[in-house]
Amino acid sequence: MDVRALVNNNNIHASPCAQRFYQLQLRQQAYDTVYRGPVFRGLRHSTPLTRDQKLEIRTLRNHAKWDYMTIAQATGKTFHQVQDALTGPLTPKRNRCGCKPLLKTPEKNALVQFLHSDPMNRKLPWADLRYYIPGF
Repeated sequence: MDVRALVNNNNIHASPCAQRFYQLQLRQQAYDTVYRGPVFRGLRHSTPLTRDQKLEIRTLRNHAKWDYMTIAQATGKTFHQVQDALTGPLTPKRNRCGCKPLLKTPEKNALVQFLHSDPMNRKLPWADLRYYIPGF
């Protein structure tokens, strides 16, 4: 170890522990800028990517063979945005709420035809209709 490195001439801590601490801080800052993106006050989440931006990221990955970090630095997006763009769908999946219909259209048509064919069919209990209508 060099003795001059331990002498504090410029008010800069030159001990090995301090140098290691500074290197760790620099690495953490680089990690934060790449993985977490720029910090905006008031916003918790980064803006979602559009379809065209996702296509651009996929093109860089598939044709230029860039890794996630390089794509994130080149496009200005976060690491997780790049990761989601490459692993997820281009467009979000539609949220379908509610239950699926119990009867399909052909079954509904057969039921209506059976009920309209004879007035006595309308008086049958709902639970017994499956015995009278074929396909139920």
